Amino acid sequence: MLRHQCEQASRQVQGAKGLRRRAGAGAGALLVTALDEVAWLLNLRGGDVPYNPVFVSYALLTHDAATLYIDAGKVRPPRCV
Repeated sequence: MLRHQCEQASRQVQGAKGLRRRAGAGAGALLVTALDEVAWLLNLRGGDVPYNPVFVSYALLTHDAATLYIDAGKVRPPRCV
């Protein structure tokens, strides 16, 4: 898994922040299970599915945090700042 280059992203890491900001008052959390939605939301790309830049994972969004659930062995150190 790797972070998508900022120059290539349509919105730089605003997916999770923006979604949390717009979340309804009655919602305590949002569980994201669609692989493409997790990739877009967290601006990350992977190679678990042939010909698709996604990775097997889940994301849990609350009003103050975004938690990614993924096999730790798939995570590489960042390549750019």
